[in-house]
Amino acid sequence: MQLQRAFIISFIEGGVLMAYEIIASKLYTPLIGGSIYVWTSILSITLFGLALGYKKGDDESKGVSRLFFALIVAGLYILVIPYIYKFMLTPFLGFDIRILSLLTGLLILFVPMYLLGQVSPILIRLISTEHHTKIGYNTGRIYFVGTLGGVFLSLLFIFILLDSFGVKNLLLFLASLLIIAGLISKFKQDNEKL
Repeated sequence: MQLQRAFIISFIEGGVLMAYEIIASKLYTPLIGGSIYVWTSILSITLFGLALGYKKGDDESKGVSRLFFALIVAGLYILVIPYIYKFMLTPFLGFDIRILSLLTGLLILFVPMYLLGQVSPILIRLISTEHHTKIGYNTGRIYFVGTLGGVFLSLLFIFILLDSFGVKNLLLFLASLLIIAGLISKFKQDNEKL
């Protein structure tokens, strides 16, 4: 995979991951509150999904096809969340806040976090294999770019765009970015193998 494409995908993935975690909380905190239980659940489910995704992304039998799948499905999941989250959460609203906050996090956050957690390990493996560079060097570069994406898109979406565009529109935009990243992952250069 071309390095520039890997960095673009990493930037988008890191940015969407962080921005989605924060913006998605705006969907359900009006329903269940913003207590320490809710925020602990948000952070814990995010990290749990990422941890499992990192492990799955380490599967060497898949490459660009797994990357494409993870980005597209995460994008589609985020795309439908603004339309279905109330139906998903309503049956659980009478539960204890600790159980409710964990269930809410699982339903809203887990799937995209699991899928996005797969992206960095796949990118690292692809660029390390194809460019014959050290894995540690590439790991640092991919996580650097992804983390910068997280900082940049979070600040842009939350500090600047949220008041003007609202939660639903920003989630649709984040979903679109992931779908675009998935399509970018499939572009093949003449000197590349899929």
